[in-house]
Amino acid sequence: MFCRYCGQELPDDSVFCSKCGKKVQHEGVEAPAEVKAEPAKPATPPEPKVEHCRLELVEIDSPWSLFGSTRNRFQAVLDDGTVIYESDKFKVSGFSYDGPEEVSKKYRDLVEKAVLTLAVNGWKKKPGFRRRWFELDFERKIKDRDDD
Repeated sequence: MFCRYCGQELPDDSVFCSKCGKKVQHEGVEAPAEVKAEPAKPATPPEPKVEHCRLELVEIDSPWSLFGSTRNRFQAVLDDGTVIYESDKFKVSGFSYDGPEEVSKKYRDLVEKAVLTLAVNGWKKKPGFRRRWFELDFERKIKDRDDD
């Protein structure tokens, strides 16, 4: 019998080749093809599920006024329309057709309070805003029941 790897002549009852050290296959037993084991790739964890909400200006009412004032509040709303946060009511007076102006500390403070309240509950503000300075988008991971 001969080693199929190096050709060395071997006794018929050999288990390993005396020259190359490889395991010998006896007649009638087919040698398995040499397979190089590739390192196992770690399974990539599934993408976490996220939910979204947006901060919007909501007009509560607009009583008659010579200068067109409206009563408003900021609301954080989920995609399904559920309101998860409401700011205090405030007035927007004058002819501000695009909502409250960013230059007003009162409005900026209300938006910052909303952002901080949402952050405490796991919401992360996404960069930028939609059309107006206070229209912000947020997202957070949806917790699995197993995480509790």
